[in-house]
Amino acid sequence: IEQLIETIQTFQRAVTNAASVAGYLGASFDDAREKIAHLAVAIGTTTVYSAQDAARSLYSLASAGFDVVNMTARDLIPMVNYAAATQIDLDMAIQGVTKTMRQFGLSFEDANQIVDTFTGVITRTYATADKLYESLKYVGSIAGELNQDLATVSAALGVLYNRGLEGGQAGQRLNMIFSLSLIH
Repeated sequence: IEQLIETIQTFQRAVTNAASVAGYLGASFDDAREKIAHLAVAIGTTTVYSAQDAARSLYSLASAGFDVVNMTARDLIPMVNYAAATQIDLDMAIQGVTKTMRQFGLSFEDANQIVDTFTGVITRTYATADKLYESLKYVGSIAGELNQDLATVSAALGVLYNRGLEGGQAGQRLNMIFSLSLIH
């Protein structure tokens, strides 16, 4: 019983944190909290992830400036399925995809494209989600600014992984190539 109470309290805390960091106050806070809890429970009852996992991920999204109160499960399902397929933490998957959205000027409508690209590289090369995220820390922003296609950048990273480079190394090398292209 104590563990159940602790789980409920942790869930409630995560939902409250998500609503508060989203900037809702007063009566709108209660409404926001209810919508966030409903979304987290919907994800928790229809996927391999718990409502608590979903609530933590919604907090991360709200912290990054996304309007989690107006999100639906449909917005998040591509990322949830990607996390499950690659067996990674839900919050890690959502952060990786949303950071990539921002780096490449994409939106939630592009989530399927992003997760398909990531999954393809992961299944065809020595890539892992960790390596991709580490690489994109170095190369994502410059690639996005140069209007490079995410699929092309991801494929290039896959080639570098297959040649023995790790995540940060591959990202730095590709960043260097893009930076040099700006000079010439």
